Amino acid sequence: MWGQGKEFFQDAISSFVCQRGSSMISLCTNAPLSETALLHLVQLPNLRHWSTSQAPPRTIPTSVFPPLAGVHLDRPAALPWLHLLASHGKSITQSGNTMATSHTNVRETLKSLRCPWGTTIESTLLSSITSFRNLVRLHADSYCARSCTFRLTDDDTKDLASVLPRLESLQLGLPCRFDSCNTTVTSLLSLSVHCPGLKILEIHFNTGTIIRDTRRLLDEGVGHEKARCMVSELSVGHLQATIPKKDIENVAMGLKVIFPHLKNLLGKYGPRSKSIYEIVD
Repeated sequence: MWGQGKEFFQDAISSFVCQRGSSMISLCTNAPLSETALLHLVQLPNLRHWSTSQAPPRTIPTSVFPPLAGVHLDRPAALPWLHLLASHGKSITQSGNTMATSHTNVRETLKSLRCPWGTTIESTLLSSITSFRNLVRLHADSYCARSCTFRLTDDDTKDLASVLPRLESLQLGLPCRFDSCNTTVTSLLSLSVHCPGLKILEIHFNTGTIIRDTRRLLDEGVGHEKARCMVSELSVGHLQATIPKKDIENVAMGLKVIFPHLKNLLGKYGPRSKSIYEIVD
């Protein structure tokens, strides 16, 4: 009975979508749509916000997407939509010396992108994400269970920050307990320099070199005149790094150079008297 009821619900949602025209501006459903409904949906001219949990059909023209402002890819199966959306607006046909492109370009209109929970954050994913140059909110939450799944480097983060300067909220997963990623406080500085409107930040950074890196910032004056983002609370997640007392002041000063408005470190583990949490107290 439940299977029949589920099929009826899916058919009803698909039928509903197929009957909609230019009046539909938002759709959020976990129910898979028929291929016909999907093809109709992605051609609705006024659709602005869309949440989906299903994979795209095998054949879909990349020239038909509406100028979406917000996309939520709710489950891993839906992640291939990201590549399709990133391909939108690129040259699609060639006639003589003329390249034809679509009239509306989701790569320019997209402001908010949310990827599935547990997404592996790596450079291939980043290459699609950076197609959306006007992103304001980016959420691609990693999940580190048996090992760290955050695969970016400081260079990757610098590229992300320079290409997406309008970011106000960047959430790529809380720093994990493994503390083994390849991003350091240099990534934090890149984001602060290139994204002046940034207010919310969750990103992995390795604390193994934090003493050396913050000392270098202070000694060389790197970023003093450029760091300017609005982050006031930095998520340190599951990090349990111990900062020797003699280095706490320098690390705190270094983080204040990177984040001039920093007031709190937010996390879950470690006694305050021995952990990274106390350095901005």
